[in-house]
Amino acid sequence: MKWETRIEGMRVAVHHGRPPKSDMDAVLPADLKLEEGRRLLDAADADLLVVGHSHIAFALEVVGRGWIVNPGAALRDPASRTDSPPATATFGVLTWPSVEFSVRSVTTGVEMAALRRTIAW
Repeated sequence: MKWETRIEGMRVAVHHGRPPKSDMDAVLPADLKLEEGRRLLDAADADLLVVGHSHIAFALEVVGRGWIVNPGAALRDPASRTDSPPATATFGVLTWPSVEFSVRSVTTGVEMAALRRTIAW
């Protein structure tokens, strides 16, 4: 699954998994090195790449190239056999024109300050 748009000159792409072709291969922040980040942004043809699948919320700058972010998971915990949202359920908010990405708790709506990033653009 993918979705692409351009907002005020910034190319934004949303992919469930790792672009360009795998919806089931996660982008993990611990494994994301500079060159891999550049390859992913190039493959998605994006300045800002929003990914999912891993259920791990993060916002990482790929220096000199763009950003890769993940809003976490608002649905069930993949390790759980229930369909109810976990206590740690999150969603992402992308704000324009300030170009900020933040992650919030589904249950409280409270922003997780450590995951707020102003995206230089």
